[in-house]
Amino acid sequence: GETRQLRQRSKARALSNETRLWRPMADGYSWLVGFSSIRHRYRVDRDVQTPGGRFDLAGVENEVGETTVYGEAGVEIRKGLEGSLGARFTHSELSGSGEHLSPLVLARLDEDDGEREENRLLPSFSLLARPAEELTLYARYQQGFRPGGLSIAGDTVRLYRNDRLGTAEVGFRYGRPGVDRLDLQGGATLSHWKDIQADFLDASGLPVTDNIGDGRVWTVTANGGVRVTPELRLEAGFAVNDGKITKPTHAFTLLAGSDEGSMEIPNIARFVGRGAIDWGTSLSTDWSLVA
Repeated sequence: GETRQLRQRSKARALSNETRLWRPMADGYSWLVGFSSIRHRYRVDRDVQTPGGRFDLAGVENEVGETTVYGEAGVEIRKGLEGSLGARFTHSELSGSGEHLSPLVLARLDEDDGEREENRLLPSFSLLARPAEELTLYARYQQGFRPGGLSIAGDTVRLYRNDRLGTAEVGFRYGRPGVDRLDLQGGATLSHWKDIQADFLDASGLPVTDNIGDGRVWTVTANGGVRVTPELRLEAGFAVNDGKITKPTHAFTLLAGSDEGSMEIPNIARFVGRGAIDWGTSLSTDWSLVA
């Protein structure tokens, strides 16, 4: 059979800044204000090498500019119990262009509006309790989103929309990492995901980014550390994820070839584990060695 070689060249450039000002909890209240700015450009070019020569495939360039202002206010409801309420407002400017496209694809791309602006107001709130000196319990909810863009699909380019995520979390923290002899952290989260952006292989076997539907993700995490000696500390942790597509798009259902109940969200690891050994010693009053 004929041998074909796919080559892809990716180039990314980003510039970001975040500035914040905050007041820690004191006299019964706290606050935080800030802003961030991100400018990101990402370009992908593809071609196929065959015995008959080299052929250019569709290419794409995405440029995203985001400006966000955010704030949060906290109050001590009573001794050992704190609450906070916050919000983020994000203005996004997106532009995309393709190359090596047919006139029909270019016309459809113009209709899909490759250049657009988006505004998002994302709320958050939390509760934090300290029933004991070294133990903290918390519950929080927050929202987030990712802007859309253009994606290569086979020998053409198409638009994918922004996706939105709402996450509720409960958890605990015991001890302070690196300070107390023993520290533990654990939590459980439930995320509802709208218009999920995902990378997967299309029918031709080429990678593509697209919106695949709505879904939910359950996550349970646990992390801990113990200081064995003043110089030696051991750490370990794990996470279990269960991500399901609850309302897939028709196109992704046909591509996946399975029913809704068995569709997992691509690129979410089922199990994640980690371990670390942290060792440090003082060589002199001015020098230390850490490994």
